[in-house]
Amino acid sequence: MKKYVAISIIMIGLLAGYTQIVSAQRHYVDQRPKASVVVRSTAPSGNHVWISDEWTWRGGRYENVPQHWEVRPPNHRHWVSGEWKHHAGHGNYWVEGHWN
Repeated sequence: MKKYVAISIIMIGLLAGYTQIVSAQRHYVDQRPKASVVVRSTAPSGNHVWISDEWTWRGGRYENVPQHWEVRPPNHRHWVSGEWKHHAGHGNYWVEGHWN
């Protein structure tokens, strides 16, 4: 019985590690797509944070996630904006924003 529990724990750990690798996959493009132009409105409340342009990989290309106000999640201090990075020989890729 202990053998099966140990094997299960190892498999769960491997699967969790694989999920992290897959989610960190980079998609390279030669040219960065153009960002949307949005006029920032007044915050709906003091608990809202402005989220600048974000990008998501969909259908073989980066799609813009427009700027918007978002409620700060509990236990998070601030939003770290995403950014474009350049990798010599590969091109540009997007690093997603996240709550910190």
